[in-house]
Amino acid sequence: MKENGIYRQSKAQIALIEHPRPDNPKRAEDVVNAPLSACLMTGYMAALLEKNDLKTDIIDANLKRLSINDTFEMLMGASYKVIGIRLVYLWEKTEEIFALLERLCNAGITAHISLYGHYSTFAYKSILKRFPFIDSVVVGEPEYTFLELSSRIVGTDGNVELSGIDGLVSRDIPNSLVPRDQISDLDALPFPDRRDMVIANQKGIVTYILASRGCYNNCGFCYLNPFYGDNATWRGRSAKNVFDEIKQLYNDHGCDNFYFADASFFGNAVSGKARARDLANLIIDDGLNISIGLESRANDIEKDVISLLIKAGLRNLFLGVESGDQTTLDGFKKKTTVEINKNAISIVRDCGIEPNVGFIMFGKDTEINGIRKNFTFLKEMGLMKDPYTTAHLLCHKQSIFLGTPDYSGDNGHFKPCDPDGYEKQFDYTDKRMSSLVDITSSLCNNVFSIVANYSRSEGMYSEDCFCKDTDMHENSFLSVLNTTIINMFDQTLLSFEKGALNMNKQAIVDLKKEHTAKLKELAVC
Repeated sequence: MKENGIYRQSKAQIALIEHPRPDNPKRAEDVVNAPLSACLMTGYMAALLEKNDLKTDIIDANLKRLSINDTFEMLMGASYKVIGIRLVYLWEKTEEIFALLERLCNAGITAHISLYGHYSTFAYKSILKRFPFIDSVVVGEPEYTFLELSSRIVGTDGNVELSGIDGLVSRDIPNSLVPRDQISDLDALPFPDRRDMVIANQKGIVTYILASRGCYNNCGFCYLNPFYGDNATWRGRSAKNVFDEIKQLYNDHGCDNFYFADASFFGNAVSGKARARDLANLIIDDGLNISIGLESRANDIEKDVISLLIKAGLRNLFLGVESGDQTTLDGFKKKTTVEINKNAISIVRDCGIEPNVGFIMFGKDTEINGIRKNFTFLKEMGLMKDPYTTAHLLCHKQSIFLGTPDYSGDNGHFKPCDPDGYEKQFDYTDKRMSSLVDITSSLCNNVFSIVANYSRSEGMYSEDCFCKDTDMHENSFLSVLNTTIINMFDQTLLSFEKGALNMNKQAIVDLKKEHTAKLKELAVC
């Protein structure tokens, strides 16, 4: 392998790869890999392999900011028998990762190449058909499937029989998939391997914890439960098991800033809340001085639980409210209401925390009147608090990915927009919507660029945040910029409501230019 300019020969026979993530400014704000991107799959797999005496290297090209060429050289310098890659969907850049794997095979790599993760789980049929150098795909929860695969390959020199491994589909037998049962006892898994913790700490990246898997709901835009299987349920680790991992990281690595990557931290109403209380009490009783972040559905917010978690260190709470329009919420199959969303935000604020919210301004069935309700909701709840947050809330458009209920429920008006059919584009029933999305995307992309440049110039830029110490007093640049983009969006929406911009292509082009010019002038001033 090549690391820090020095070649070394690894003794490991297995490599798990977090592949490079080439920059793609056009997609900087598109959401596909969160919160699932922080699910610690590779760490869990490596820990289980090592526990079973299978020496494993982790090459985290994403964390180390390695290029495609750097990753190629590292892999060419070692003699692995199995290479596992957690394939992440990168839109147009995805093909660069396939090109890297093909280049490795053409250069003489003989390792069995297996993919795992959400993207490959749902797109495995197309991937195996398109790329003969991919030997197998782990479908769904990967730990025990990959362990069984690796155990069969390591220690042999000839061909290995891959049939009969639940959760695995291979090139030779692409229709052989037998789903693996989801892991019922998450406490039985070893804590994830965190050998790159020093680098993560140096970069100021929060320490992710996965305290549960799955969800009790099935929102139309989410592929969480389908990833775990047809009968997937929410499963939580015990409070003691989660606490022990936190305490170990606190003692061994000095970690004090934790974020739960769970898509639904509280899980079901009874046992999930009880587990949260137990975990909070364990942290309080031990006297750990830590910060915690978590994600929750709006209908799971209860004041007593949130208050107790705040005593334990809760400082960051992400609420999946998604919309301020009831018709859109019903279309998403959220099983919540606008009033529930408002109440959750109020409870969190009453407890002393300003929530961040997940919000899809442009749902696949949202119409102009729904956009007005969304915008009014954001204003009434005071959620457009700084220009970066505001731009993100205003421009987020629903994505349709393979594995989601909305994708499978398509009646034929969605169009595939990538080679594997993993993502589909949709046309709005209200034709004005496409123009509004176009104008809003242009406006918000300009804002993202301005805020990034400003934050760097003011020394407020970090690995995972544009504004670490946002100055939002009334006459500050950021405050003026925030007010400007809110007004721009409001006036644009009003123009569509009045019919002034309907289907007038030149007027839309002119408005985008006007927005760009105003923002540039503001940035210069």
